[in-house]
Amino acid sequence: MKYKKMMVAVLCMVLGGVALSACTSTEQAAQEVSEMMQQDEKVTDGSEKNIVELNKPHILEKKYGKYINFWIKNTGNKDIAITIDGKAERIISPGEQGHTYIETGFFAKEYIFKAVPSSVGGRISLDYRIAQRDNQ
Repeated sequence: MKYKKMMVAVLCMVLGGVALSACTSTEQAAQEVSEMMQQDEKVTDGSEKNIVELNKPHILEKKYGKYINFWIKNTGNKDIAITIDGKAERIISPGEQGHTYIETGFFAKEYIFKAVPSSVGGRISLDYRIAQRDNQ
């Protein structure tokens, strides 16, 4: 009987330690996600297939980050030119990915994120993400 009580006590201690470890691990993961979200304010993301152009307006303000980033992955077969407010143009080739960025203005402002075929005409396909953060 003493042996069974001792085994139950040991089992309870082991399970308690595992539960405590799981709680600590969950808290650390939640803290890491929170820190990551503070560093990178996602505005929007998505995928588009066979479109003439992507034209996404968003009102942004400096308090969410010094830089506005526009990233794409070109999933089509034509070069894509990306810009933010017609500035910082970057060409992304088929199968490639890349981003462009500009500094956020002092006051809240509507920014236009645009992706178009870099040559005249045609359709594009892409995955995109618009984010605002304190680094480029």
